[in-house]
Amino acid sequence: MSQMEGGCPIDYNTIADLFLQSLVEFFGTLSREWALECMKNLLLVNLRGNLQITVQAANENSEQLGIDACIRLFQQFKSYEGLYFFLGSYLSSRLDPDIHFKYIEGAAKTGQIKDVKHRSLLWSNVRRG
Repeated sequence: MSQMEGGCPIDYNTIADLFLQSLVEFFGTLSREWALECMKNLLLVNLRGNLQITVQAANENSEQLGIDACIRLFQQFKSYEGLYFFLGSYLSSRLDPDIHFKYIEGAAKTGQIKDVKHRSLLWSNVRRG
């Protein structure tokens, strides 16, 4: 807990969490095109600094935005970390080979070798039937 001048107690982590959640919810109020454009601009301005916000907004609003559009957004910026975190939440509910491949690619490019091995093994078992 930190204090501002004048002694007002401020928990900066709480403020940051509230801001993040408010921003994610705000994306849900925008049209698909506007939300994707705003997410693109966040990544243009500061890819590293805004990746968490963008991934969370994509996850929570993927039905409205479309999974493919979110994948294209992260690919446009060659953000394998974004792909890895975004697609990780969809693997258990999707059998789409492209989603699994892109997740494995993101895991490999970000050094998540255990995930690469695990997912590759699981996916080969699913494909065999």
